[in-house]
Parts: sequence; structure tokens; C-alpha cells
Amino acid sequence: MSVDDLRKDLSIRGKNGIGFLMSASVIWSIITVIFLLDLNINTQNIYLFFATGIMFPLALLFSKLINADWKIENNPLANLGLIMNIAQFSYFPLVFWAFANEPSIMIMVLR
Repeated sequence: MSVDDLRKDLSIRGKNGIGFLMSASVIWSIITVIFLLDLNINTQNIYLFFATGIMFPLALLFSKLINADWKIENNPLANLGLIMNIAQFSYFPLVFWAFANEPSIMIMVLR
């Protein structure tokens, strides 16, 4: 099976990642509401952290609701996805720095 065929098969079986897109839409709606409220910037940033923390569970829920299959056996792209997600941990110190020193740019640094 060629790489293009594999990629297309994974995309179709995973429903093009629509579960994560739906989850992101909900998260960004929550973030919009948080920043429209008249709250202290530090409080808004803490709520921002909490809102982003529900991204993966919401994506799992939406994927289950639309029957997306993204736990595919022998998926050669799984290791790449794992490496890319682990690489994000190197960027968390920057997020924490922004939270502590420049709270007004927190949302820009986080996303």
C-alpha cells in the first residue's frame, strides 16, 4: 500500500479529524466567553488553562459520537503523532513565563 493510499484510508476512517475540529470550536467558544467577561487577567488566564485541558476528552467524545476510528492497528503515523505531541512539552516553559511575567499576551503565546 502506498503512502498516499494509507494517508487517504486513515483520513477516511478517522473522518478527517472532525472530532478534534468540533472540540476546538467548543474550546475557542469557551475562551471567547472567558475573555468577554469582566475578570482579572490572571483569572482569565487560569480559566484559559482549564478550557484547553478539556480539548482531548471532548475530541474523544465527539469522535465516539460520529463513529470515527482513529485507533487503527499498525498505523505507521502513530509514532510521528506521538513525537509531535511530546515536542509540545518543550514549549510549556514559554507559556508559564508568559503567565507569570506578561499575562496580557498569554492567549497569543498559548495558541
